[in-house]
Amino acid sequence: MPRDYRREYLAAVERARQRGFESLREQRRTPRLLRGSEDFAALPENARASRSAASAAIARSRESGLPLELTGAMESVDVATIRYWFPKAVRPTRRRKTRPTRADRYVRLRPIAVEGDLRFVTTRGSRIASDAMRAFGVQWDFVHGRASADDLVRYAGRRVGGFRVETDPAVLERLAAAGQFRIEEIYRELVG
Repeated sequence: MPRDYRREYLAAVERARQRGFESLREQRRTPRLLRGSEDFAALPENARASRSAASAAIARSRESGLPLELTGAMESVDVATIRYWFPKAVRPTRRRKTRPTRADRYVRLRPIAVEGDLRFVTTRGSRIASDAMRAFGVQWDFVHGRASADDLVRYAGRRVGGFRVETDPAVLERLAAAGQFRIEEIYRELVG
């Protein structure tokens, strides 16, 4: 039976759209393995959302022990898309279950208050990204009255992406009063 090139092409276009690209050409021109915030800004908005969902599915799978098929469905992303964005973070599928590796070295952007400012910091590696999210979670809870200053002490002296994590309660309260904990707006400024 001859190869059906048209069907293969249409399938490739559909995969590109699932990954957040308008066309196969746009997918081919865009870097897949990101190195910094400039590469994030170069991604189309839907592709950034697809990559974020893939990253969240991997993190959820590592935390819960559930296969990527389930965590991907929770994040509305399929395993092929997860494998596209994070190829070395996904093990081979066995018995119809796909598991992530223990950790990876891919670049991620994470919000965190550092050195008197709230910003998105470029992190390299899943463990550092998870640590940054935990630290930001404590900062967020402190600002919203769900954590105490004692909870911040655990992150005193830590650095994320080359910046010192902000643990001073007065600085965090000042940032909150100034309206700096608006993650969506900071992210929009970063990626344009």
